Amino acid sequence: MAIGDEFDADKITAYHLITMADEVGIDRNLLKRRLALMCGKVKKLAGLLSFDGLTEAEQDYANALIAFILKRNDWFEQQVAEFKPVIASL
Repeated sequence: MAIGDEFDADKITAYHLITMADEVGIDRNLLKRRLALMCGKVKKLAGLLSFDGLTEAEQDYANALIAFILKRNDWFEQQVAEFKPVIASL
């Protein structure tokens, strides 16, 4: 599945997100606000997770998964910060 014209999820940028919003009729600023809100919630909720009852191996897996999610979350937060300059360049 592509966002904008990018098929590699690791290469999605603010430009691709803005392009996708335009293609599907979502207001660019709405997308920016919702993405920022979701990123904030991901950070907050990741810190509240409890692994009580999990084995050590399961905890290791869960921690690795959370680290991956937080890394992607940081990337999307960076892209939110790029919306204004990208929109200005279009």
